[in-house]
This record gives sequence, structure tokens and C-alpha cells, in this order.
Amino acid sequence: MKNCDQKTKFYNPNKFNGLDGAICFIIALLVLTFGSAYISYAFKDFFKSLLNFDTYAYMCLSVFISQTLLFIVVAVFSLIKRVNPITGGGYKVKWDGVQILMAILLTVGSMMLFYFTHLELTKFAGHFYGGINDIPQNFSPLTPLFTLLYIVEISVLPAFIEEIIFRGTVMKGFSEFGGLFAVVCSSVAFSLMHGSFNQMLLQFIGGLVIGAVVMITKNFLLGMLMHFTNNLFSIVYAFYVTPIFDGSIGSNVSAVLGGATIILGAVFFLTGIIYFGSMLVEKEKTKALGKSVENKYEKKRTYALKTEGQIIVADFERSPDYYSGEQTRYYIFGKFRKMNFKSPKKLTFILIGVGIAFAIICIYFGL
Repeated sequence: MKNCDQKTKFYNPNKFNGLDGAICFIIALLVLTFGSAYISYAFKDFFKSLLNFDTYAYMCLSVFISQTLLFIVVAVFSLIKRVNPITGGGYKVKWDGVQILMAILLTVGSMMLFYFTHLELTKFAGHFYGGINDIPQNFSPLTPLFTLLYIVEISVLPAFIEEIIFRGTVMKGFSEFGGLFAVVCSSVAFSLMHGSFNQMLLQFIGGLVIGAVVMITKNFLLGMLMHFTNNLFSIVYAFYVTPIFDGSIGSNVSAVLGGATIILGAVFFLTGIIYFGSMLVEKEKTKALGKSVENKYEKKRTYALKTEGQIIVADFERSPDYYSGEQTRYYIFGKFRKMNFKSPKKLTFILIGVGIAFAIICIYFGL
């Protein structure tokens, strides 16, 4: 065991706390708001010429810049806190065909069930704060290529980068105050981060279902796949819903298709809710009985700790909670270190409120 830091790869048991989640949210907001504004100003002539050349080329670059800024934030923050935002805090990345199918059904169902309500609220939000400044539509011979690239970008990049921020960092940190609080509060942050009252309902619901599934299963892969499905499906689904909503195919046909869509969405949504709800009930029963859940994947993961001069290797299933002691050190980032402390509750809640208030102000004033 003396050479464990050189030969053995241990699981990193360190985790984010609530204060980490609040700080990461605020930093991400600041960087996304002012960083994007600075880049747009510094290269305004280039962006203007790109927009005049092709709208979708401009949108591709905008998505890439915003997602890159967010990735830098979470990467640097994770290095400073010495936490893995994907697998830290007891999470994993595991392929489970049934879970994936149910997660996709839940995602698609929530979109189909709530999309028409979202369109109505979009109209209301537009009247409330002045509507949306539409991007000029300019096209070039390369528009089909840029359109495809944009669809790939908007589906893939947020599915990874936004997940490691909102489920991997913010939600995990907030889970210090309970799973329900973590899912709801991180969903609020997730919806506000996108900077639009018009999209808030679907983004909040999307954050809820993704957060709940990841919290129940501890499987980070499901969050990424659900986010990918949500973004890709929303693009495709908009083309289907538009003629239904504007009545261009006839009021009777629109009513039938709209009703059938909502019913099918409700079936998908309830199927996913029942499946993951049953899983949650089973987990709570197991926890109440004091039993451990058998999981071959998790049993292969161990972490090392040094206490009173002795090095001990522990099973991943017995992952430690936040530790504030002075004697025990855990093997984190190549050295034996103390675990991150629990966060001060009042300060954490204040910063969460500050972040939410700042996001609302940015949206209202179009910052």
C-alpha cells in the first residue's frame, strides 16, 4: 500500500457541497453574460459579416463560444475543488438499456405533453417583457451544411457541458440539503441560465425530469442522453407542432392531431414516471431496512484513506460523507487530502438567491 499513489487508480470520493453549487452557478452566469458580451464587442465586425453571410454559420459559432465558456468554468472549478463532476459524489456512467429507453420515453413524453402550454406561455411572456429580437435570416449556398452542424452542436454540446454544470456540479452540491431541493433548485437555475422567459417552462420541466432521473439512478449517462434527446427532439418536433398550432392544416385536423399528441405524450410521460418512481420506492425501502444494493459495477470501485498513519482501502458502496475531521485523509488527486466540508447553510441560500435574482434581471433587460 505504500506505493498506491503510483500503481493503483482509486475512485475519487470527494464531492461538491451546496456552497460550491451556488458559486459555480453565479460564476457561470457572469462568464456567460459578460464573457459573451465582450467577445461579441471585441469581434463585432467579424460577427456582423458572418451574420450577413449566413445566419446558421453565425448561430453555430455562437453556440460553440457559449458552450466553450461554460466548459472552461466547470473544468477550472472542478480542478480547484478536486472533484470529478461526472462520477464524483457517488455517481457513475453506466449503460443500461431499459433505463435508457424509459429515460427517453420520459423526455419525449414531457415535451409532447407540455409543448402546447409552452407555446401559449411564450405568447404571454412576449407581451410581458417586450418579445424577442429575431435574428435576421440570411442564407448562403452553405446553409444546409451549417444547419446540420447547428443541429449537431445544439444537441451534443449542451448534453455534455450543461449536464456537468447543472447535474454534475449544481445539483450534486445542493443535494447536501436533500434530493428534492437539489432537483427543483437546480432546475430553476438550469431554466434561468438559458436567458429566455419564453423557453422557461420547457427548460424547467426538462431540468426536473433529467435531475430526478439522475438523482434516483446515480447514472450520469442518463442525464446526457436525456438532454441530447430533448434538444434534438425539440427541433424536429417544432416542425410538426407549428401547423397544428397555427391552424394552417384546418381547425378540425389541428384539434385531432393536437389531442392525440397530448394523449400519447401523457402515456410516455406516465410510463417513465411509474418506472423511475418504482425504482425510487425500492431504493427507499432498501435504505430503510439497512440493506446495501447489490451492484457489480460499483463493487469494482474503491477509494483509499489514511487514518492514524494507516492506509485503508474501502469499497465504493461505503463512500464517505463530507468530513471535517483533522486525522483522516482521503486519496484525492494524487495525494491524501481532507474531504470538502459541509457548506454554511445561510450563506449558501443567500448566494442561490443572488444567482437567481441576477439571472432574472439579465433576462428582463436582455443582457
